[in-house]
Amino acid sequence: MFRKRFVWSLIFYTVLILSIWFGYYMFTYESFRNSARENAELAAERLLDRVSTEFTRMKNAADIISASGSVQDFLVSETIEAFYGKAETISEIIRNAVFPITTVDSLITIDAAGNFYRFTGSLSNNSCILLHEMFSGAGATYSIIELDEVLFFCYSTPVFSIPRHTPERTGTVILLTNLDRKRAALAIPALTGTDTAVIYEDLILFSSDENLEGKSHAEITDDYGLILLKEITGTNLTIAAAIKSSALFPGSAMFLTTSLVLLATLLISVIFLYRYLSERQKLFNAEILKRNMQLGLLVSQIDAHFVVNVITSIRTLSMRGDNVRAEQMADGLAQIIKHRHTGDALCNIFIELEILEKYIALMNIRYDGKFTVNYDIDDILVDYLIPGLVLQPIVENALIHGLQTAENATLNIRGYMSENIILLEVSDNGAGIESSALKEIQSALEIFEIENFPEPGLSGVSLSNIQRRIRLRFGNDYGLSVSSALGEGTTVTVMIPVTPDNS
Repeated sequence: MFRKRFVWSLIFYTVLILSIWFGYYMFTYESFRNSARENAELAAERLLDRVSTEFTRMKNAADIISASGSVQDFLVSETIEAFYGKAETISEIIRNAVFPITTVDSLITIDAAGNFYRFTGSLSNNSCILLHEMFSGAGATYSIIELDEVLFFCYSTPVFSIPRHTPERTGTVILLTNLDRKRAALAIPALTGTDTAVIYEDLILFSSDENLEGKSHAEITDDYGLILLKEITGTNLTIAAAIKSSALFPGSAMFLTTSLVLLATLLISVIFLYRYLSERQKLFNAEILKRNMQLGLLVSQIDAHFVVNVITSIRTLSMRGDNVRAEQMADGLAQIIKHRHTGDALCNIFIELEILEKYIALMNIRYDGKFTVNYDIDDILVDYLIPGLVLQPIVENALIHGLQTAENATLNIRGYMSENIILLEVSDNGAGIESSALKEIQSALEIFEIENFPEPGLSGVSLSNIQRRIRLRFGNDYGLSVSSALGEGTTVTVMIPVTPDNS
């Protein structure tokens, strides 16, 4: 029983520890991960809003310039002198309308003939000529171009005059920003593991990670745990924030390490529990072995005591020449030994009473039918078990020591149940016990230690033998009690817990 409890306790404790750890890991991990994801999303959205606003302002600034009548008039100047003469006025317009809302490194206008004017920046003439060749026939467009060995993010938009019938293209407005500055603007210092990019027609125009530039949006989808997209109002540009899984939960490695340490600690506790329970199992097995040895010795002792007494009676009859009764006692002894149960096994009370009746019949052969026995056993006890060899030694004491000199020697055997306790009483109307001797018997029954092995010998062992066996099996709350009055008789009460007879 203890071994099964040990195994099931160990299994239960191990499963409980693993369940607690798994629940803790999953719940805490998800909580941390969700919190980190929300923080990452919030930081990324703030960046997207800021960058989107910057691009919108850049486009709006170009649109303001291209829609300005003064700029349109400036770009259709008939002579170079007129063109450059109006430039100062246009610079004032651009300074007041554009630079308060956006920052660019170079702002250039180029007329239809290729004449250019640098309002800001210091691009070479060759670069300005290259810009005219690239955008003279193009609509509004975004691109990355290299000018004077420097990469620029470029936004160009055409300028049209508004004649009475068909609009006529009069030039181009070009805004350029150093690409490195744009890349730097995409970085999120507080959020490592996040790459941001500007996407134009599904291609990454530029990114905080230069390795992504030129790739399509679909190519990078599988490399990130989360990708946030935001369209820039009024443009065909999209801002993307691609967040790596490690950035979604930056403390995952530390959390995993902590969780594994916790799991290791719990498993070590299981190992110590196993060792503790194993030691307990060994101690329990040793106690069981000791108990079985004690019970075996006690049963052997009481058996030997019984057999020796009966054989002594047979010998006495034989010496007196009463061979008939000696033979009857020998046959009775053989029947009792044949039907007796083995060891200290529990048995039904009525089986024990059957053996007891055979023993009393045996003793009445020895003493010429001297003893009368009355039984008062509740029928309910048929459903319960008692330890064997409990009543016979008590009855033997009563017959030999209590009723030898009594007239109308009567023995009353009663069995009943009270509050889940079985009570068996053996009473006689014999000589009784002197008070001093009774106190010694009662004291001896109460103070003996169940750990001790029985004393050697067969003299005076009956009551102490029964007391030891009951307490070895059921504990110190159960056992024998003896009451007696000199000249009135003796009562021995056996108290044992109920044990259902499932057979």
